Amino acid sequence: MKTAHHSERRFVPRRPHGRLLASLTALLLVAAAWGCFGGNRTTTLPFQYSLEYASPRFDDLPPLDAALSLERFSSAQGINKTAMIYRSEPYRYDAYYGHYWRSRPRDLATDFLLRDLKYARLFKAVFSYQDRQETRFVLQGAVTECAAHYEPQGDQRAVLSLSLTLLDTQRKVITEQVVFVKRYDLAPAMDERSPRAFARGISAAMETLSPQMLRDVHRAVRERLAATSAPSSP
Repeated sequence: MKTAHHSERRFVPRRPHGRLLASLTALLLVAAAWGCFGGNRTTTLPFQYSLEYASPRFDDLPPLDAALSLERFSSAQGINKTAMIYRSEPYRYDAYYGHYWRSRPRDLATDFLLRDLKYARLFKAVFSYQDRQETRFVLQGAVTECAAHYEPQGDQRAVLSLSLTLLDTQRKVITEQVVFVKRYDLAPAMDERSPRAFARGISAAMETLSPQMLRDVHRAVRERLAATSAPSSP
């Protein structure tokens, strides 16, 4: 007679892969939720700075019957970016982390000088490089320095250096086209060492230099127009 035996069950150990996968999934979900609900609050958003100053007025200068074009400024390679550069010691330049110019210094100088030229109404018309309008007088510029200088003795200044070149395209000879070339430098003191104080210092520099540049351009154009209209001697 055959005896019935219970079927033998083989013991198969569970593999840990399933539990490990579930644990990783849970951790990822928690990390995502933490990021969505403010877990990464230590990440700071970038701050952007621009210039702020009033456009100059010239009640003592008559408007000239001449059109002027302002080309886009060029720039020294070291400041051809939106980083806010500061000099902490000799030969060393750094940039503020998380603080930037709204546009590159060359573009800030171009835009604000164009604004001041149009506001002053010293010329019959003022065009930018985007207008593609040919005029007799063309104004070129360059930004060679735009940085905060922090000296060891505690002195801090916002250094701005610009250069202007005025051209008279009516002249055929290249060397005669250059009406004047001039450099403008200013370094107003800063009340503290911060990006905001740096932007305030560069704004103060432009507020002082802009009327000087406009007066120089107006005088040079007026003298060139007078020389052109003067009758030649027999």
